[in-house]
Amino acid sequence: MNKAIPAPSASKDDESAARALIDAAGAMLRAERGDMPPGFVQLLFGRTAPEDLATFEPRELAALAREAWAFLVLRKPGQAKIRFEAPPIESGPSLKAVSILEIVNDDMPFLVDSVMGELKERGIEIHLVAHPIIAVERDKGGKLTGLPVQERGKGGAARESFIHIHVGRIDDAQKRAEIKQLEQQVAAMRAENDERKLRIQRLESSSSEQEVEIRKQLKLQRPGETTFI
Repeated sequence: MNKAIPAPSASKDDESAARALIDAAGAMLRAERGDMPPGFVQLLFGRTAPEDLATFEPRELAALAREAWAFLVLRKPGQAKIRFEAPPIESGPSLKAVSILEIVNDDMPFLVDSVMGELKERGIEIHLVAHPIIAVERDKGGKLTGLPVQERGKGGAARESFIHIHVGRIDDAQKRAEIKQLEQQVAAMRAENDERKLRIQRLESSSSEQEVEIRKQLKLQRPGETTFI
């Protein structure tokens, strides 16, 4: 009896399809000769779960990248930037079924986990998550002065978190207002993170066993948790 040959992995097929989709969207944007840097579609969606991209058309992915780039270009220093919108119905078959939450913020621990937790707590179904960590350079007004790259900051480059989440389409005004309140929660998380970093810096010069342990706890601490001293 002949041995059955295993079927090709569906995940490999998904990965190939996702790469082709990203390449096609990138080609469309390059043809427009706009100010978006080459490779931004890959930067934004390159690490997204391939199955989450499967239903999109290249023109839809290109539209998402175009809007995301316009959103990223300017961010006031020290502030989180948040946008929650439902694409126009005519945007495409997949986009007409979703609303999109985007957050640009200084990179910090547990940010995307906390945001996704808040959405799930509100009973909101998440369809897609893209979360590149990018190295950027901005002027004093917050405008990009160089091309963002997906690597640790070098020189004057800072690390920023770009969160791009698709949820089931929400047209209810009250629910939309609730989601926009995430801005206050992200601001509170920033304050907690800044305080934690300050406490770590104060303890860096100490080598006592207790304070070394406190430093470890602070570095692993999630927003809202308390470290007991």
